[in-house]
Amino acid sequence: MSVALVWLRQDLRCFDNAALALASRSHQDIIVVYLFDEETRRKGAAQKWWLYHSLRDLSQALLAFGLPISFRSGDALTELSRLVREFRVDAVYWNRCYEP
Repeated sequence: MSVALVWLRQDLRCFDNAALALASRSHQDIIVVYLFDEETRRKGAAQKWWLYHSLRDLSQALLAFGLPISFRSGDALTELSRLVREFRVDAVYWNRCYEP
């Protein structure tokens, strides 16, 4: 049984999401994670409002496919490494960020 971890960053779409699509074609089990890091904490009120609603909508859409989102807080490398060890992840997927 192969396990994939999909790290959500800025691309918070359920459909037309390259990382989710590739993971679902290549692996039997998928773990979806969103990390709240220091950059997230520095966002303004409007950005946090948008993020909250986007994550809520995405979470509902993914649940329809049996994919709950795991929310973690902290350093990305530390948290991703922990998840890889904990769930014996075979591959980690994420989408490229095109904005600075």
